[in-house]
Amino acid sequence: MISKIKILLKNPGFLFQYSNRMKRLEKILHSDQNTIKSYFDESEVCWSYVENKMKNIENSVRIGHERLQLLYTCVRILKPKVMVETGVAGGSTSFTILSAMKKNGFGNLYSIDIDNSQYDNREFNYKIGWLVPDNLRKNWTLILGDSKKELPLILNSLKSIDIFFHDSDHSYEHMIFEFESVWNYLSKQKVILSDDINKNISFDEIVKKNKMTSEKFFGFGICHKI
Repeated sequence: MISKIKILLKNPGFLFQYSNRMKRLEKILHSDQNTIKSYFDESEVCWSYVENKMKNIENSVRIGHERLQLLYTCVRILKPKVMVETGVAGGSTSFTILSAMKKNGFGNLYSIDIDNSQYDNREFNYKIGWLVPDNLRKNWTLILGDSKKELPLILNSLKSIDIFFHDSDHSYEHMIFEFESVWNYLSKQKVILSDDINKNISFDEIVKKNKMTSEKFFGFGICHKI
């Protein structure tokens, strides 16, 4: 609770985003608040799993609680058959997406992240995707490499994807590259999810350029074609 208060004091706009998030989620996801709330509750299993696994890991990289709820709920409601994410780290987001896909009864996830074995640094003292258990890996393809190289290759191979989730390098140049790369490969709804959209204006630019509907939640963005 204290950490959340500190975040709200540092980012006062988050308080507004939190207070009316259910109504805005209802609108952007074309769902009802009861369904959204049920998926939020369902996602608590994922949060508990991640917290328990990572509680004693130093320099751990993880998604925040609210953002994990949003990610899980988006996958449960939008029910993608094919989804691509960039940025894996320990795998908290990959685990969350795959858990939601398992509940849906279908879906395949393709994840891209750099090969951290090349770095001799305590910041990278984990194996990419180690949080994802064996029982979820049959629907998961992990690609080690720079998304500037690997993303165009996997998109060309898949031909079409239902959701793209960005959570890799948060520089403007890298984010706008990923958003523009996936655009023509997105299926009809053209859904893009992104973490850390407050780092730069790339998310706003892709929304405006393509006349998309969007909502922002604590630095997590959801957008799709109008």
